[in-house]
Amino acid sequence: MSAMLLLLSGMVTVPQAPRKDLALFYRRACAECHGVDGGARSGSGLRLAGRNLADHRWQARTTDGDMVRAILKGKREMPAFGANLSEEDAKRLVTEILRPMAARK
Repeated sequence: MSAMLLLLSGMVTVPQAPRKDLALFYRRACAECHGVDGGARSGSGLRLAGRNLADHRWQARTTDGDMVRAILKGKREMPAFGANLSEEDAKRLVTEILRPMAARK
């Protein structure tokens, strides 16, 4: 009972898991094929026909859910990153890193 009162009073804080640095993750895991700017013009991006993530037309017809699924499960030559990212991290990667790429073009 007293623990509940402490929680309700705001005196006890629940530690949160550290947030994954998704910009760093993108640079290490994605930029090789998709490019730092998302344009997929690198050697690997051209050779493997990497998706131009900065293409606003592609982004307009692709849902966040489609991108999250591709990130977690992989697609064609792209490996799955479900072992490295939670679904929440994948959603944040889409909204904080990938979606803004089209706005910068």
